[in-house]
Amino acid sequence: MNWMALDPKSPENTQVVLEEKNTFLQMSSTLKTKDQLDEGNALTESLCRWKQRVTALTQEKTSLQRELHTAQRQIKHQLVLEEEKNSLQMELHTAQHQFKDQLVLEEEKNSLQMELHTAQHQVGRLLSPPATDRSLRSSHDETTGGCPGGGSFSAFPLQNSDEKSGSCSGERRYPSLEKDGGGEQFRPSSCRCRALEAERRGGGWRAQEG
Repeated sequence: MNWMALDPKSPENTQVVLEEKNTFLQMSSTLKTKDQLDEGNALTESLCRWKQRVTALTQEKTSLQRELHTAQRQIKHQLVLEEEKNSLQMELHTAQHQFKDQLVLEEEKNSLQMELHTAQHQVGRLLSPPATDRSLRSSHDETTGGCPGGGSFSAFPLQNSDEKSGSCSGERRYPSLEKDGGGEQFRPSSCRCRALEAERRGGGWRAQEG
């Protein structure tokens, strides 16, 4: 339509212009409404996307919180286990030291028992009485068949004997171990008896006259 060809003063033209104007206004209003609707729809879609994103983030946050809570419980449990482990290691270390000390004490005890046993044997040998005349005479008689001359063997060392000649007389008398000061024994003249007497002298036995 050629707007310049219309005469605005003409009634017909005025009606046409008004109609065209109304049509334009309606189209403009429709376009504006459509644009607004499109913009609203776009905003709604964006809002929905953001809501979905927020929901996903919320779910992820909840999951992370659960994982964090689980990790914290595991860490606490691990710390408790570490403390128990350290406590058991200390107890084991203490028990090992005590066991070593016990072994040392057992060794010392065994050593002392052995020393005590040895000392008891030594004391027993020191306190045991020497062989008597009777036992020596019995042993001598079994070996030699008795001393010549009828003399009995004395537990005392040789006294008044003739060491140069090596003789021993059956007539010499010595104090007896079995009688205090009163009894006497004949000294045998056997060389075997003399040898036994010399052996006794070499053993350090000394008799005192009663």
